[in-house]
Amino acid sequence: MIEEMGYCSGIENYSRHFEARKIGTPPHTLLDYFPKDFLLIIIDGGLGQLNMALRSLKHLGFKIPIIGLAKQEEEIYTPNEKEPLQFDKNSKMMLLLREIRDSAHHFVLGYNKKRREMKLREEFEEIKR
Repeated sequence: MIEEMGYCSGIENYSRHFEARKIGTPPHTLLDYFPKDFLLIIIDGGLGQLNMALRSLKHLGFKIPIIGLAKQEEEIYTPNEKEPLQFDKNSKMMLLLREIRDSAHHFVLGYNKKRREMKLREEFEEIKR
C-alpha cells in the first residue's frame, strides 16, 4: 500500500511502486527525468517550499538554478533572498511562468483524480470477492 507522507507525498514509495523496483533498490533521481540542457527548476510555492527543495538538492550535492513562484501575489522567490522579486504580472515572463505552473497543476489534479478512481475501483473489487 502506498502512503502519503508530508511535502513529498511518499516520492520513494511512488517511484518504487510505479517502476516495480524491489525494496532497497536505489531509485532514479529526479534529475534522470530532466533533459540534459534544462536551465531552471520552478517550485510551485513561496519561500518555505523553495527552501525545502533547495535543502534536498544541496543534500544530494546538486547546484541547480531554482526559483519559487508564489501564487497569491505572483512573486518570485530566489535562494538566499528573504524578500521576493516582483514583476509586472502581465509581462511575457510572468505569463509564461504562470502557464507552466498552471499546466503542472492541471496534470497533477488529473493524475490524482485518476489515482483516486483506481483506488476506489480496487476497493470495490475487494468487496465483490
